Amino acid sequence: MTTGEPTSSEAKPAEAKPAEGIPKAPDPDTVPLSGTLTNEQIQAAVNENVKAFDGCYSLGVDKEGKLAGTVTIQATVGPLGTVNEASVKNSTVKNPKVEDCVRKAFKTTKFPRPAGGGTVMITYPMTFGGETVIKK
Repeated sequence: MTTGEPTSSEAKPAEAKPAEGIPKAPDPDTVPLSGTLTNEQIQAAVNENVKAFDGCYSLGVDKEGKLAGTVTIQATVGPLGTVNEASVKNSTVKNPKVEDCVRKAFKTTKFPRPAGGGTVMITYPMTFGGETVIKK
């Protein structure tokens, strides 16, 4: 035939199929929220990254060297323990630079792999207690 339309007797390109016996890796953006982390695991991970959060405190201190308030972060931790997304859910600090710093610091925090292998959403209140920072 010369019409250019394939017929059942003409060759068609083969469809790509996944390799036999090799499971497809899950897409971390589509893994359901099925994992879990304990409060102790979350706190330990934040404590490991305390220097990054201290930098946020220093960024927001007032003339007396104090900063008080809470930046509440909502974050999604993927199956490998990395933070896929973090956002400021609420803040009493009312300082956009500090809030963004805390959000960015949270994104660099490495958590244990969530139990169950899925993704977990956590809410963490980062509280700054008003301690005086002495600048040298």
